[in-house]
Amino acid sequence: MIKFKNLIHTELAVVVYVALVVLTPLWKVPSLPAIRLDDIWLLLVAMMMFVRIGSFKIDPRLLFPFICIITISLMSVVSFIVAGHLDFTFFSVLSTLRLAVLIYVVSQVSFSVNGMRLLWAVVISTGVVNIGAAIVYNYNIAPFDIMLVKLFTSVEGYHKYAESLLYIGHTSRAGGTMGNPNYLGVFFALCMLLSLDKIFNGRFVSKVFSFLCLIGFAYSIIFLLQTRTGMLIGFFSLVAYASVYLVKRGHIFGYLLLILVPITSVLLMAGAFAFPELLPRRMASVFYAESFSDIFLESGLMGSRVEIWTYQLEQIFSRPVTFIFGYMPYAPTTTSDNGYIAVFYRAGFLGLIAYLGLLMFFLISSVANLMRTPPRAPELGMRVVVLIFCGMSILLDLTADTVFSAKWSAVAMVFLLTSMREIRGVPVGNMRSPTRFNPVQ
Repeated sequence: MIKFKNLIHTELAVVVYVALVVLTPLWKVPSLPAIRLDDIWLLLVAMMMFVRIGSFKIDPRLLFPFICIITISLMSVVSFIVAGHLDFTFFSVLSTLRLAVLIYVVSQVSFSVNGMRLLWAVVISTGVVNIGAAIVYNYNIAPFDIMLVKLFTSVEGYHKYAESLLYIGHTSRAGGTMGNPNYLGVFFALCMLLSLDKIFNGRFVSKVFSFLCLIGFAYSIIFLLQTRTGMLIGFFSLVAYASVYLVKRGHIFGYLLLILVPITSVLLMAGAFAFPELLPRRMASVFYAESFSDIFLESGLMGSRVEIWTYQLEQIFSRPVTFIFGYMPYAPTTTSDNGYIAVFYRAGFLGLIAYLGLLMFFLISSVANLMRTPPRAPELGMRVVVLIFCGMSILLDLTADTVFSAKWSAVAMVFLLTSMREIRGVPVGNMRSPTRFNPVQ
């Protein structure tokens, strides 16, 4: 019983929650909500904490994110009230309420050095599991490929991906346990970022294992998932981490990266437009284009997303009431392929302001925490990781509905919230030691 209490009331509860979020199936029983073991666990932990504490008090450092999430949820409800009718998409508000409960749980938990290490190890381990899932998809290993699609995608996703598996015998858009290729690609990019941090700061065995994991994640993004979002954000995260970390440590190579990467990017772009036919075969299949100019001049980079964005923005700005409260009740859809437009479409102008404020809060806080960290401090790697991850989240919002997603929003919020909390240097499960310590990688 004591061990169970420690599991509920320590950072282990958050670590278990992240593992459940990534690995919980989304399989739906007709007429019933999707089975979500992670939601059951989160509610159990929240109720146990409330019984122990006796209040819903939020850490002052997490109060602003809590207000922003509640505002988005409230405006999502108000949009349907103003419209005067409900729709099945009304229940999508539960996605943001989940984040509000998560903020309460994180607010009550003390994080330790070992707990942070365990959290990162769990993320990398679940990423390795998803590499196996991507291999099953890519090589059409029946019947496990259909089973994965059935268990870990929505009803719409099942018909989309199962059709190619059943009638073509192959799919290059594996979603793994994340339920969507873009979310899985960015999840692999996160795993690459954590692996690179281990390469910079871990012991020899950890460096070797992390290097192998990084290669595996990069290979999966390019050859198994073929996700443009994952490729671009993965490249950004690795280069940004190396540059910021080395500059903060005072290494000359960090400054060289900051100078050479933009120059190299410009030269590559100039060469691409000068010789547009030299498009590598793999990149052509990923971007659905025959030349570099097609990628940028014919919307190859964003695909059909631009049409969706244009249509939804036209509907939002069509009337003052839809601008203020959102257009969701009048033309229900759960797809925007853009996090900012998705919030605007569902929660109106006030919801969008709250979401932008939430992102700016995390970005400014991450920069401030990094600036206060000494160059030789053991927690430097983590501070850089959180800052780069914040940038990754902002970029991902350009091509994905993040805040209302079933899995990614919870994983991202855990990383962003834990960076706002104080870290104690006590072992996992031990809540008695008063010793305080900064987080290390």
